[in-house]
Amino acid sequence: MLITIEEVAEMLRLTTRAVRMAWYDNKIPAPIRIGRRSIRWKREEVVSHIANQPGATRPIKETV
Repeated sequence: MLITIEEVAEMLRLTTRAVRMAWYDNKIPAPIRIGRRSIRWKREEVVSHIANQPGATRPIKETV
């Protein structure tokens, strides 16, 4: 399932600007370009990234 930057931000509890900065710094998985100006993230990659963080005990907010 592909998710928007807003959904990624909600899952990571960040702003969309902070998500972009983390992406540019290779701190989160890279998105997939689905058009000239449209990007989406693979939900599974974001969930895996969160689960692999040190101290990953907080629940992941489900977005459906």
